[in-house]
Amino acid sequence: MENLTREQEVAYHSATHCHICEEPFAQDETRIRDHCHLTGRYRDPAHSNCNLNYKESYTIPIVFHNLSGYDSHFIIKELASNFKGTIDSISEPRKLRFIDSLRFLSSSLDKLASFLSKDKLKILRSEFSNLSIEDFDLLTRKGVFPYEYVDCVEKLQDTRLPPRESFYSSLTGDAISESDYAHAENIWQRFAI
Repeated sequence: MENLTREQEVAYHSATHCHICEEPFAQDETRIRDHCHLTGRYRDPAHSNCNLNYKESYTIPIVFHNLSGYDSHFIIKELASNFKGTIDSISEPRKLRFIDSLRFLSSSLDKLASFLSKDKLKILRSEFSNLSIEDFDLLTRKGVFPYEYVDCVEKLQDTRLPPRESFYSSLTGDAISESDYAHAENIWQRFAI
């Protein structure tokens, strides 16, 4: 393990919580100088048990809502075509794990998102702090996507919003409403897509 800097040493002795489980240290409990066993880089103080049970994750979770359905097929197909061999041959130690959030959050994204008030989106808001409140509200509203129109990657390069008819879904037999299309036009113009 690398030697701790003076600042790290002070932080280690004054820490009140384990950085792994985020639970407080008991008064008489021994703290461990948790560090990466590959690089030797110090992480932070930890409980002994937390340190012993800590495992570095080499899996990158990729979460899609309705992964098993139509939505993600063209994305996964394109992703797979960027690697030689099959999608299973992505080299160790990194692995991609595709997760269908619909399996454990069985509702539409629109409905799930409606349960969150805008003031609960603190991390998302901080990532897009350059946006005005109005622009942030526009982008956090449910959008529309012309699934059947986008049948190849090249169509994602279009410089004009597809016509309203392109948003028709033969799966549901529905076209998008005039207000949803107007919202798409507003987004397209406002952000110069």
